[in-house]
Amino acid sequence: MISSILSAEIDRVAVAIAATPELLLSGHVLGSYAAEGLDVVADPFDARIADEVIAALRSRKPFSAVRIGDGEANLLSVGAYGTPELDRACVAEFMAMQHDRIVPTDMWAMVFRELMLSSILQADIVGVLGLWRAKPLSTEELLALLRENPRGASGAWRAIDLMIKLARRGILKGKLVTSAHLYFGIVQRLEPILSEVREALLITNRSTLRERFAARFPKTHFDLITIGDSPNAATPDFLLRTEGKLPGDLTGRCCLIGAGPWAEVYCGWVKQRGGVAVDIGSGFDLMDGAITRPIHVALGLDRTNPFAM
Repeated sequence: MISSILSAEIDRVAVAIAATPELLLSGHVLGSYAAEGLDVVADPFDARIADEVIAALRSRKPFSAVRIGDGEANLLSVGAYGTPELDRACVAEFMAMQHDRIVPTDMWAMVFRELMLSSILQADIVGVLGLWRAKPLSTEELLALLRENPRGASGAWRAIDLMIKLARRGILKGKLVTSAHLYFGIVQRLEPILSEVREALLITNRSTLRERFAARFPKTHFDLITIGDSPNAATPDFLLRTEGKLPGDLTGRCCLIGAGPWAEVYCGWVKQRGGVAVDIGSGFDLMDGAITRPIHVALGLDRTNPFAM
């Protein structure tokens, strides 16, 4: 049951959404980033996204591409909007959705917020919401969704609003800004990406994909770090366990990562070790033949089926 305090905070978000209908217009979002002098590629299928990864691999340059969706925004926006009870509810619900998760305290929520910000600061490509949509979303639709799914709807709005505010503070300076669905552009160009490397690393819970990668790209050796063994941890020790499994030197290696919000953290660690890291998220699901996100449905099977391995 929603408490009166939480209900009042949701109402506050509804007022903010109603007051900013322009944030649901891709052209306005694009213009907001461009006005800050940022390099923007709105289309997640654009070849340039993969080309940036390929260029980093060829030059053996440390590199990371992260994505800030509604869930990551639930963590990144903790304390930013004066809605503490909604923040707690959103973080708890989002955490419960993860393969590796803890029951978050306010302290851990703030730690995760800082980890998200750190991953953005380190990244070369940052995927954001609002630049591209498979279908339009109206203010009325988002407000209706807010009542059904406060976490998802508030996260979707905050992911746009907060990232534009961070851009205005200079946080995204020097980075390529593109759609949070950038994994479409990566998955459709795996051949030219992986042809650049002799070794690659997969971080995912879909461990059976390793054999399919090896069969499809026989000239590349694939290592695997399986995530998802900590569904009810008291503290996020799984982060350190994954870090401990990363080779000390990842120079020249391509690392494809699907680990919920922790992918952003792992991308930073891979880059620190000289590697090229890309958060492809539910791109792993599509490669495994699974439709797991509303965006996949909206895109249509004719666009998603070719991704299956």
